[in-house]
Amino acid sequence: MRLILITIFAVLFIGAKAQEDSVVVASTVEDFQAEKLYNEGVQLFESKAYQPAINKFNESLSLNSNFDKAYYNRGMAKIELKMFAEALQDFEKALSINVSEYSYFGRGLAKYETAQMNDALNDFNLAIELDTTNPQAYYYRGGIFFQLGRYQDAILDYTNAIQLKNDFYYAYNDRGSAYRQMEDYTKAIEDYTRALVINDREAFIYNNRGSAKSRNSDYQGAIADYTKAINLKPDYYIAFNNRGKAKYELSDYTGAIEDFNAAIRLKSDYVFAFNNRGNVKHKQRNYQDAINDFNQAINIDPNYGFAYLNRGISKEMLRDNDGACADWRKALELGVSSAESYINLQCNR
Repeated sequence: MRLILITIFAVLFIGAKAQEDSVVVASTVEDFQAEKLYNEGVQLFESKAYQPAINKFNESLSLNSNFDKAYYNRGMAKIELKMFAEALQDFEKALSINVSEYSYFGRGLAKYETAQMNDALNDFNLAIELDTTNPQAYYYRGGIFFQLGRYQDAILDYTNAIQLKNDFYYAYNDRGSAYRQMEDYTKAIEDYTRALVINDREAFIYNNRGSAKSRNSDYQGAIADYTKAINLKPDYYIAFNNRGKAKYELSDYTGAIEDFNAAIRLKSDYVFAFNNRGNVKHKQRNYQDAINDFNQAINIDPNYGFAYLNRGISKEMLRDNDGACADWRKALELGVSSAESYINLQCNR
């Protein structure tokens, strides 16, 4: 019987740059001072001093309450500080003063961060209509398409982002993830590799390429990539879990358990690692130990259907047919369709 192991992937999004220094000619002394404070705020934003940047934008706006770029940049700084509701208010204010592509983009970003996907998509559409040369607008819209499962649309947007910014390694990474979701692992690996040519210091890209290689049955290549991810980020429990899964596929059960143990040490409530370690113990015919791990997974997440499926398989090996059937029925109730075949074979007699 084939037990289910889980591999975790990462898709990351990056923040946007502050609007460039203002070039509007100040008409009064106050306007001139507002411009000066604004530019100081931009410099602080670029150095990631977000709260001091907000303070400067506040000062600028106290002198010129119609300074739309200051509202926009204050909103972007608030997004960096996860002050999404307040950021949204700043973008709304900026748009009430001047309809611009960057304020639509900022409002879309704030809505994205607060899970208002359809509204965010509309704003990114408006931003792109006004400015077809902003790679980040395409990138973030691609992120929404990805979240919605519209992978081909996501690929088109990531491609546009890359054409506008050829060193945009996040866009290469995320396009690779879209290809992976479409099961085109060759193109996924190519994009992850392009991302690593640009920046080979990002652990999550190695993890993602390893996962594509694993899906492509290149387990040795996957292990090499997961190891690089772990070397860059020693607390990367996801990469430990994924490397353990690849080792399992190569029948290196001792190495797999070591990696799942490491993942659990780093994250004690990591349900996937408990499930996967249980699968290895089942393979080693340590059925009760396997059940103990599946119990742990279920205690962490009572709605984790695969742990019920796998626990049922181990219970069956201990001749606990009633317990196995109960687990498979629970797995089916939780949406694990493969549990139905076990029920039909073992439980309807």
